Amino acid sequence: MITILVAEDEYLNFLFLNEILKKQGFAVIYAKNGLEAVEIFSHRADEVQLILMDLKMPQMNGIEAIKHIRGINKEIPIIVQTAFTLNEDKVAAIDAGCTDFIEKPINRKHLLELIYDLLEN
Repeated sequence: MITILVAEDEYLNFLFLNEILKKQGFAVIYAKNGLEAVEIFSHRADEVQLILMDLKMPQMNGIEAIKHIRGINKEIPIIVQTAFTLNEDKVAAIDAGCTDFIEKPINRKHLLELIYDLLEN
């Protein structure tokens, strides 16, 4: 079973993502902020095949979390999900090591195409 770590501080957004992912048969691990995502990944990296990372979160934002995760695993696909489409955010996320982006509000079909494409590669 493929496991996806979802880092999202807005619980309703997580519930939306969780429903989409579970319907596809994915296992989901929830982190409510970047710090929790790093902690979970540091202990369970061998279980996680992909990460969905919100950029704007309390305690540790997505950029910092990606940098820490890249220190643990340089290859895991990380999709940044954000409502902020500023070019500076995208550049910072790419520099931190994200693999791809999806903008909020999230289009279910686009998200699944992106996930399957990254998992195949």
